[in-house]
Amino acid sequence: MLKHAGEFRTYEITKKEWVLEGDTVLYLNWEDLRRAIDYDLEKERAYIYKGKSPDEMITHLTRFVSRLWQTHAFGEGNVFMLTVRIATPLIDRTESGKQP
Repeated sequence: MLKHAGEFRTYEITKKEWVLEGDTVLYLNWEDLRRAIDYDLEKERAYIYKGKSPDEMITHLTRFVSRLWQTHAFGEGNVFMLTVRIATPLIDRTESGKQP
């Protein structure tokens, strides 16, 4: 576990990505992180899984996780672990037809 695990970053980031031919992903500015995370979590809490097909649930979860990734609220190394920790049990429940 990294020493900054669970702490919002307090700096701007850019990362040259080879898949973008050296360009960077546009990450959210650090001053807006709390508001963005609160918004995404509220949308997730309000989402009704009951009656949705597995494909609809997985599409929803994919969008939720991608928003968390794009926000990149935590220091390097922690975002990946956060998304895996959130997504894995939700996808497992979705595939079994249970409400996440």
